[in-house]
Amino acid sequence: MIFIHGPILVMGGHYTYAEVPVGLYLQDVFDFERNPYDRIGHFW
Repeated sequence: MIFIHGPILVMGGHYTYAEVPVGLYLQDVFDFERNPYDRIGHFW
């Protein structure tokens, strides 16, 4: 699980959690109001 969580934290730190491209994609696909990447990063 550490090897999964590490890249999630690195991407969040690089782009800031609100700007991560994967989260923006999920936001568009599921019509969320916010970028859900922050929740993914804190869930682990």
